[in-house]
Amino acid sequence: MGMDVDYRGDKGGYLMAHMEKTMNVTPEDIISWNDLKGSDKFDRKFWIFSQGIARWQVCHCHGKRKAFFIRLNDPAFSQFFFLAAGVLSYYLPSDKTFHFLAGADDPAVVQTCPDWSRDGKYIAFSRTRVNNNLVELVIKKALRHVNHDAPLSVLNGKYQIQYDLYRIPFNNGSGAIPEPITGVNENGMSNYFPRYSPDEKWIVFCKSKNGLALQPDSRIYIIPAEGGTAENSRLIAMS
Repeated sequence: MGMDVDYRGDKGGYLMAHMEKTMNVTPEDIISWNDLKGSDKFDRKFWIFSQGIARWQVCHCHGKRKAFFIRLNDPAFSQFFFLAAGVLSYYLPSDKTFHFLAGADDPAVVQTCPDWSRDGKYIAFSRTRVNNNLVELVIKKALRHVNHDAPLSVLNGKYQIQYDLYRIPFNNGSGAIPEPITGVNENGMSNYFPRYSPDEKWIVFCKSKNGLALQPDSRIYIIPAEGGTAENSRLIAMS
């Protein structure tokens, strides 16, 4: 089992433990992504969206987090949230080492929402260019003064970001040049949270006009893993 945890003030905490009928978690089961060498060049505070595959004993994490976050008073959509910066990294339990994933560690690009193909050969993820204006708002903590009663439609219009879907070969940790997944790039929408199907033939993902997570217009789509035409999963189910 893998799970992001806040532990002793460390926002890079990550729990790794073998699944048992009864589990007793100890501090020895928690690693910290902030132990990644070189992460001091980035934002060392938060690491999220970890994913793992047991047979490879490798966990995958989103790092260098600069989260664009506004807490809202709407109980149905309690926050306006997306990542304005991020790189991908991985952890090897065999020697307890952390590494950036080459090809998905460009500080000029937001790289987030990773998912493994079931054979461990590829990682699908969301990607877009860093918007320095959005990053500056986070750094200056200007979002603290935003109206918490503001509707999402207003925030979506004011703070815009759209992600495309890419995949990258893992290559035993060596990485490679990421390649766009055709059919879900530059489509005038934001595409995020890709997930491989168990047979690795398909990728399911969320799509909305803007942002990442908790979007009222977000819908689930499915596309061939190699790229192609994305179809709304509801329409597929009805057919």
